[in-house]
Amino acid sequence: MNITYTDSKEVTAYKDFVCSPTNRDSQRNFRKYFPASIEKQAVKLHQRLAVMFNNAADYNRVFGNTDNRIERKDGQRDNDNILFKTRINDSYRKFFNVVENIADFSLLKVCNWQGNFEIITDIHVIDVNKHDYKGV
Repeated sequence: MNITYTDSKEVTAYKDFVCSPTNRDSQRNFRKYFPASIEKQAVKLHQRLAVMFNNAADYNRVFGNTDNRIERKDGQRDNDNILFKTRINDSYRKFFNVVENIADFSLLKVCNWQGNFEIITDIHVIDVNKHDYKGV
């Protein structure tokens, strides 16, 4: 899958670390916002999403019966950008939108979602937090 990230400090630190986990500066910056205990799981999740699987359906075929499945966040209105989440560890979640058209970077709306995880090939990470659904 193709993954883009929002420009917030926390998400940028997350992105820099998972894309280059051996870089000490990235690791130090990551630890400003996240505990060291999620480093291994964050890198593993990034490798799965960015390298191992072409779309969310393929990912969920393997991890759909675990807590790490990709699932839709409940309680969204029809005209909102649809929001998905996956678990990094027991307490941390990664929230992302689906990019519907990469050319103009339009995001998929709730009303256009048909439940087909195969169309999720481009995701835009908007937050990584400690299970805080209200902040997203």
